Amino acid sequence: MSRLLASIGRAVDLAVAGLSGLGLVMLLGVVALGILGRAVGAPFAWTEELSGYLMVWLACLGTILATRNHAHIRIRVLIDLLPVNAWRVSETATQLLVALVGLVLAVKGIDLVAKNSDIEAVAMPIATAWMYLPLVPTGVVIAGQATVDLVVRAVAGRRETGKDFVL
Repeated sequence: MSRLLASIGRAVDLAVAGLSGLGLVMLLGVVALGILGRAVGAPFAWTEELSGYLMVWLACLGTILATRNHAHIRIRVLIDLLPVNAWRVSETATQLLVALVGLVLAVKGIDLVAKNSDIEAVAMPIATAWMYLPLVPTGVVIAGQATVDLVVRAVAGRRETGKDFVL
């Protein structure tokens, strides 16, 4: 069961990384097109708005990858000096707060998508809800990973070791 979950997690990570790469190429293309259009005196009205949407999506996809692979900055100098029981309390509080932030992000993301689903973007024929949509899976992943980390690290007492992020 553990191997199956690890395989699924790896497949999801690779899919998110692939989408991130595609999004980055799209962002570079849209920005280049916007620059080119302005340079020749025929600017496109939609390039700046679309690049903003793509940046939000890329930031959320990057957050998902970083969260899943424990690649966020975490300064543990003082926490690592704590005795085991105090460390567990600190780790439990930290993971519960991170899970809460993820849940708030997901719930507020759902609310923003609902409120903006009938509002059209200024320069593109799409709903502004597309800007807020990636907040939902990002919040779910943050909350889910914090919950897993709570069980694995705080409850089981396994302290985190430094590792490089490699996909």
